[in-house]
Amino acid sequence: MTEKSNNANTTELVEIDGDKFLPPEEQEHVNDLEYARTNLMSAIETAQKGMEELSDVAACSQHPRAYEVHHQYLKTIGELNKDFVQISKDKRQAKQVGPVEHDGKITQNNLFVGSTKDLAEMLKAKKQ
Repeated sequence: MTEKSNNANTTELVEIDGDKFLPPEEQEHVNDLEYARTNLMSAIETAQKGMEELSDVAACSQHPRAYEVHHQYLKTIGELNKDFVQISKDKRQAKQVGPVEHDGKITQNNLFVGSTKDLAEMLKAKKQ
């Protein structure tokens, strides 16, 4: 949230979407995670369609190698799903905006709305 001043006496709080104001490096990381997530979704959907066909081939042929391939394919789909879940968690974590701990101190991302004179007075008062 930031403060938006309508005039000198009133202040209105405005809700801001968190990922629009991430630093460029973090936004790029979020974009990369979204791209990887989209690719994994596509790969999982394609693999599920292929799994149905492999299942039919294994059932019709009753050949041990067909069942082995079917098993490996199941394992691959499981790994894709684990990767998908991990990327989703990483993306959610990358988009979180809040207090950041640094050397035991908590830093809050705040926005000061005012003149440099107001800021100087505030800092001077804080030192005293």
